[in-house]
Amino acid sequence: MIITEHFTKTESGLAVPKTADLVRACEERVIELREYYERKFEHRMPETRLRFNLKGKVAGTANSNKNEIRINYVLLKENTEHFIKQTLGHEYAHLITDSLWLYNLISKPTAHGREWKKVMRQLNLRPDRCHNYDTTNSSTKKQRRWKYTCGCIGRPHMISTTIHNRIKGGRKYRCQRCKKPITR
Repeated sequence: MIITEHFTKTESGLAVPKTADLVRACEERVIELREYYERKFEHRMPETRLRFNLKGKVAGTANSNKNEIRINYVLLKENTEHFIKQTLGHEYAHLITDSLWLYNLISKPTAHGREWKKVMRQLNLRPDRCHNYDTTNSSTKKQRRWKYTCGCIGRPHMISTTIHNRIKGGRKYRCQRCKKPITR
């Protein structure tokens, strides 16, 4: 599927589809995948909800309990064609494998295990576990690092703000090497 209409120019001169067209293309891809599944396995697949609220370096996630796929909109916009074909297919394959397990048609699947890979191949997709998109524009804010010490001489630990706040709240962490508590 190649999107060829309704493009807008960005500041860099790159032409990208408008939001409504991206959403529609994603919805059409999910319908295409659902119809394939229903034909192949003769089981109904529930409507899949798409949410475009994923941040950071992750391209997409699938939640079988909610029958939902979360999408990183920045990565979708920057890698439109590949994202719609491969990443949406990847996430929908998780929903398919979980559905097949629910109907006792396969053994309990692991996230990127044999059953998932087989479904990916049936969808004519490469069973890649990870994407290789440039995540510069989608990465979340970097956390400040805090200097902590332990029993190791001359080897400070640079702790993220999250861990620093946990330590302030009373949580104890030990050095993996010397096994002594990490302190500020």
